Amino acid sequence: MDKLEVTLYDKRFANIHKYEPLKCKKYDSTLFKGCGLLKELKIDHWIAAGTALGIHRDGDLIQWDTDIDIEIVANDKLPLLLNIFSKNGFKLIREMTFGGIPMQYCFLDKETRVLFDIYIFYKNRDKLFNWNDYGRMTIPPQFKLGKTIYKGHSLYSLLPLNKYLDFRYGKSWKRSKGRKEGWKSDANPKIFDFTFEQSSLFDQNKIMFQIYFDRGNGFNEKDSIKIGYETNKEITLSKIIHINSKLKRIRIDPSNCSGLVRFHGFDILMNGETLYSVNSPSQSNILFQNLIPLQENGTFICSNNDPMIYFNMPYIKCSLLEIVCHLEFFPVNEKILASVNKLQIINELKDEQFKEKDAHIGILETAVKDKDVHIRNLEGIIKDNSANISNLETAITDKDVHIRNIESSLRNIESSFIYKAGNVISMPLAAIRKYFDHILRSIKVRS
Repeated sequence: MDKLEVTLYDKRFANIHKYEPLKCKKYDSTLFKGCGLLKELKIDHWIAAGTALGIHRDGDLIQWDTDIDIEIVANDKLPLLLNIFSKNGFKLIREMTFGGIPMQYCFLDKETRVLFDIYIFYKNRDKLFNWNDYGRMTIPPQFKLGKTIYKGHSLYSLLPLNKYLDFRYGKSWKRSKGRKEGWKSDANPKIFDFTFEQSSLFDQNKIMFQIYFDRGNGFNEKDSIKIGYETNKEITLSKIIHINSKLKRIRIDPSNCSGLVRFHGFDILMNGETLYSVNSPSQSNILFQNLIPLQENGTFICSNNDPMIYFNMPYIKCSLLEIVCHLEFFPVNEKILASVNKLQIINELKDEQFKEKDAHIGILETAVKDKDVHIRNLEGIIKDNSANISNLETAITDKDVHIRNIESSLRNIESSFIYKAGNVISMPLAAIRKYFDHILRSIKVRS
């Protein structure tokens, strides 16, 4: 059973209706600044309750009122509201939720000390509704969003404004009471609609995002926050919490039904500055349970109603912090999911086969590398042998030259010997010839 919960971030503002009045404060500055931020966020909003009454009836805010009343329609920019207002001088002092879904944010403008009170409405068929501490408040479709000029500034309001005030306060709104009373006592009972069926309250928010906090005793439903959100697009879910040093872990359940979850990141911020960030599903301080990885980009199959993402927390001093999660969720019916699961199993089998093939290829690559090493060793040996052969050829060439030199020397010696021997032999023959020539001449003379 969903219930209404009020969180006070500053106990001095336990009763907003008893806070100091607007008189003598720069309330216009807070009004224009706050509405300007809502306009920048493209969130439909309008002046409401006492603020609309004062501007329309008196041309100014009611001096004994204690806050500025604004109503908005929730959209996918709502998670950014807390961070934007915090960065622009507003302090969140009170938050009201129904089943973990935001219904009221009350801010204090730190510069003017004026309360900027936002009530968050949700569409339910043709009506807008808000669940608050007095009941389920509704706005019928007869009113249209338009502009009202206040002190030269254009502000959004529900038109026709006098009909809206009739609906909100009854016919008595035209006469000032001169004092501040509880807003329920001033309100027209028609604004509270008890005909809603609880099961139809959040038709557009059937997908629930839940954050659990482990402060040393494990996770439990009491220490958790629920946020409804739209599917089939990237969203940013944001929540202001009070963290102390006892916080051990945070668990996020991204959905309450089966489908595909794409995780983009998780941050913890203080005054808009990032203290802790997870931007990849592969980081060591994150654990996924009941989520089957489908792709490396952070897409998971959520095959049951209890997917979980765990974050181990660093030491953080006691602080008021903002938790921000960026994700996408795509609801998938059981048949498609079964097909996706089968495809995942097939992909896993293929991955195993590829791993085996990769291992075999690795073995072959190692063998080829070993062969390459062996070939390089053989090439080294061949190079060494070639060098030895070259050295031998050089030595042989040197020996051949030496032999030729010896042969030349021997021929020279032989020639010299023959010449000398010829001289030795030729000398007696000359003498003999000379002798015989002498004899012959003698014989000729005698004759």
